[in-house]
Amino acid sequence: MVNGQQHQPSAGSNVQHCSEHAQQALKLYCEKCEDLICSECTIKGSEHHGHDYVLLDEALKKHKKDIESLLLKVEGRLTATNKTLVELDDTKGKCQSQYPQYNGKTS
Repeated sequence: MVNGQQHQPSAGSNVQHCSEHAQQALKLYCEKCEDLICSECTIKGSEHHGHDYVLLDEALKKHKKDIESLLLKVEGRLTATNKTLVELDDTKGKCQSQYPQYNGKTS
């Protein structure tokens, strides 16, 4: 299911067909609805008429770039977080060695 619409792959292939227009392959991406659509879905009177859409391959490339960019940001934050954890662990060790009477006590 993609954004509330049921899409069925045809037997023996990865091609998905439109739930509204069963003979039409889903080759487009509606940018407004963020949904896979067929060419029939763009015709006047259809739910997606007048919306901006791109070929599915173009949408996949764009979203892949967006995901890769986000992944780089997450990896950077993870590196910084791990560094902070190491620093906190070092600080904890120093505190425990300087104040052994407080080891394991919290108040």
